[in-house]
Amino acid sequence: MPLRLSFVIPVLNGERFIARCLEHLRRESVPEDQIIVVDNGSTDRTTAIVRGTPGTTIVEAPGVTIAALRNRGAGLATNDVLAFIDADCLLCPGWRASVERVLADPAVTATGAYYDIPLDATWVERAWWSFRPRHEHRTSFLISGNFVVRRDVFAALGGFDEHLVTDEDTDMSRRLVAAGAVLVEAPAVRVVHLGNAKTLRQFFGKERWHATSIVAATRVHRIDRPMLLTFVFMATCALALAAVPLGLRGYGAAAAVVALVLVAPGVTAAYKVVTHRNYRYFFQLLPLYLIVYVVRTMVVVGALLRRSPSRN
Repeated sequence: MPLRLSFVIPVLNGERFIARCLEHLRRESVPEDQIIVVDNGSTDRTTAIVRGTPGTTIVEAPGVTIAALRNRGAGLATNDVLAFIDADCLLCPGWRASVERVLADPAVTATGAYYDIPLDATWVERAWWSFRPRHEHRTSFLISGNFVVRRDVFAALGGFDEHLVTDEDTDMSRRLVAAGAVLVEAPAVRVVHLGNAKTLRQFFGKERWHATSIVAATRVHRIDRPMLLTFVFMATCALALAAVPLGLRGYGAAAAVVALVLVAPGVTAAYKVVTHRNYRYFFQLLPLYLIVYVVRTMVVVGALLRRSPSRN
């Protein structure tokens, strides 16, 4: 008997992608599957498109976090396995066969894979997703836009944390691992992500949104490597700023300031290209990780300022 899946697709104003998402999903589904779309209050044609797609259930949950959207869909699921797919993702041929193969091992709780990119991807997309693993392996993190998990374990953990605006997948992965669950990243569980940032400006905007919940997540869990490197970035930037009142001048001083600012981005970019052997992307990843740490610093500093006593 084939594995029965309950697909959960959160969406908000997704008319550009939702029809293609559902079309590709249906190619990888069987009649026993559920397809549940949870709409966050779309004002475009999204709901009309979904209602016109046979075999698809749509529920509305306006004004809540994406974690709550996913939980709402999971609450309506009746099959034993949940498949969380983002509305701007296209399931690739062989996705389902790969899921069934991985979950045939009863020891495996969840699987999925990082997004793949479209054929017409820009340099920003190619560089940012250059770390997509090529080999199946046990992991401590699965991205929530392509996330397949056994429903009983997901329910036992209380689902996604609905207080998090973003980063709910990091939190869920940590809780799964802490509970002894086995997570397997399988590149063959492949989806193409259409909603990537294609320019530096779009990348800044997306990273600013993604960083929204880093402080809240850190309060719940220990400081992880990205947060530690964020603190390193903040410290090196403070040292760089200190060079100005110290009276340092000339090209040497400028080079020292640039080097200090690029410590954390450079270390991260180097780690990525060495780990995944995509060395040609180092100088493209450098400005992207600079943006990441600038955005994360903005969020951390903003949180600290909000917590400081108000002035009279």
